[in-house]
Amino acid sequence: LEFRRVLFRSWRINTGMLFDFGKASLLQKRVIYSSKAGEFFAPPLPDFVDDEPVARTIVECANTCLRAIGLGHRESTWTGLMTASFRADGIPFVTNPVATIARHGPAALRCFVIDRKAAVTVTALGTEVSAMDRAHLQTCLRWLDLPWGIALHFGKEHADMKYVTAPDRKSTRLNSSHT
Repeated sequence: LEFRRVLFRSWRINTGMLFDFGKASLLQKRVIYSSKAGEFFAPPLPDFVDDEPVARTIVECANTCLRAIGLGHRESTWTGLMTASFRADGIPFVTNPVATIARHGPAALRCFVIDRKAAVTVTALGTEVSAMDRAHLQTCLRWLDLPWGIALHFGKEHADMKYVTAPDRKSTRLNSSHT
């Protein structure tokens, strides 16, 4: 089934025939593929988002990816698509930035840093941005010393996003750096 979806998506063909030559007699089946369209409906920008153009650009890149292939793909697919979208639009970004964590050394984080202003996390195939996803992004923000970020979720049925603010910096006891 996954192989069929890959073929239909990459060739932009919605109808095909599936042949099974492994049986005593040839089996054939007509297959129709339809992806579920989705779009990120960005809520109003919260006060802690200090760079509206960066926030709007991130959401537009995510929507461009959604329009291209629809919902229902793995996280690695969305991460690759977002990387390609940022590159195509000339947006400065870092994938899996490294933060130096006091007494532990460098650690690669599972996020994007956009123009050294915000972090973006990508999840997929669940129902929404979860509390754990927001906590993960807050940890990235704290370690990278960034003020805000966007958690994107490309689900099976719909897309979801949340703006996330960095935790209170007074309680931060970690050293961080961008690479």
